[in-house]
Amino acid sequence: MLLIIVAIILVITPIVYFAWHFWDMALFIRTMSREVKQEKIHLLCKTDHQALLDACRELSIRVARGDLKPGQYNVRHNSHPDVSEFPKPIIDLGPKCVTLGGYGVVRLEMMGGFDHFGLSFYPDNYKKPPFVGFKLGDKELIPGLWYYDDGYEGNPRYQKKIDALIQNGKKAH
Repeated sequence: MLLIIVAIILVITPIVYFAWHFWDMALFIRTMSREVKQEKIHLLCKTDHQALLDACRELSIRVARGDLKPGQYNVRHNSHPDVSEFPKPIIDLGPKCVTLGGYGVVRLEMMGGFDHFGLSFYPDNYKKPPFVGFKLGDKELIPGLWYYDDGYEGNPRYQKKIDALIQNGKKAH
């Protein structure tokens, strides 16, 4: 009888352990997907895109003048010291990081990991894309400012999802 009880405990314990962790992971993913959706609505519907374009243009000019070096600048965690001098619309948006690239390109990455999305800025004098197949972004919000999102990859219906998100976000705003 004792052997049966021990065997049951040995079988049930790992099942309960994995079920508990699976449940925690499912809750975490649901919470993260809600947060990602809210961040996308904020970025697409509640953000002043013209102010962001102007802020990105300012950073682009500062790189061209040599005031800032091209590279990646963390904003949310372990902020780079130069971030405190970034234009207010970018700081208020709170991207994960800002990448200042060559040719005046500025990229604001809102989310990394499993669900990359954010904005890319291209200055007025930006030459044609550097190689065939290069895309500026997935959706041009205003001339020079593009939204990019991993969800577009391999999903031709994703644009409808983003359009619906924008419509619903604007109604709620």
